[in-house]
Amino acid sequence: MNRLLYYKGGHYISKRELVFSLETLAFRESPHFGFSESFPQKPSLRATLFTSEAAMDTQNVQQEAAESDVVTFMRRGGISILEAIAVKLPDVFAAEILPKLDVHDTLSLAQVNKAYNDEVWSADGVRSLEAKIKAHFVKIGKKNSITEPLYWAAEFGNVPAVRACLESGEDVNKVLTGDNSTALYVAASIGHAAVVKALVEAGADVNRPASPHTVNASGQRTSVIHNVTPVYFAAQEGHTHVVMELIKAGADVNQASSLGITPLYVAAQQGHEGIVAVLIQAGADARKAIKSGATPMKVATINQREKVVTLLKFYERV
Repeated sequence: MNRLLYYKGGHYISKRELVFSLETLAFRESPHFGFSESFPQKPSLRATLFTSEAAMDTQNVQQEAAESDVVTFMRRGGISILEAIAVKLPDVFAAEILPKLDVHDTLSLAQVNKAYNDEVWSADGVRSLEAKIKAHFVKIGKKNSITEPLYWAAEFGNVPAVRACLESGEDVNKVLTGDNSTALYVAASIGHAAVVKALVEAGADVNRPASPHTVNASGQRTSVIHNVTPVYFAAQEGHTHVVMELIKAGADVNQASSLGITPLYVAAQQGHEGIVAVLIQAGADARKAIKSGATPMKVATINQREKVVTLLKFYERV
């Protein structure tokens, strides 16, 4: 039985070989850890023409209090100099410090607290990431690897990072890999429903196909299949919530690959009965055969997918 392969930076690997060479923690979305409420935010230094002297005096007092708090926190070891700069001088942090960090340090920094996370995943922060990713791969001897931040953000399910990439000007439908995969295809194939939803809301084309390789039981590449859509790959991998998000966004459940294989056929083949039910309820043709003549019922029977066979028999009677 042939399986589709994932395209990873110039070469294809199986799902089991999905290893994040930029350090696994780095691109995964982390909780946002903020400062204590007792640590006030520094007020804006820009006074409008309509600001009264009394208001400006109040603002100065608040600023001095905030700066005093920073010093106090630093003396107690509760905040580092870097944190103080990130919070109190964000422009300096973004322009002078963040660009000098390599990709590992940058992404690790994003895990520390909300101030760092927001800065790393700001539009400006994301723009600087591609060069850092490229330098990282050159350093470890993988010069032809994918360097698109949007690709890595989609692969590891980091919604804030995906949104930051799009805010920085990335085209949501940009082809990111050698097999014509977009960010939506990448996220759908791995099962990141939240990323899929964010990309769809940003205008991703749910029916845009890719052309992945297939691999046989020995792990050898056999051929290229064209016209493979995000819902096809999500159905193959058993990602029910992703399939539902794509259907909600208008995915064509009957769009077949170059071999005539539909999302329903591949779901039946793999034994994903929940997805089989969802696809049929969304209008998938349960009797549609592939080019060899096999139907979803036939492939489910051959592969002993009993629950799928029962479902298909029920829907054939309806």
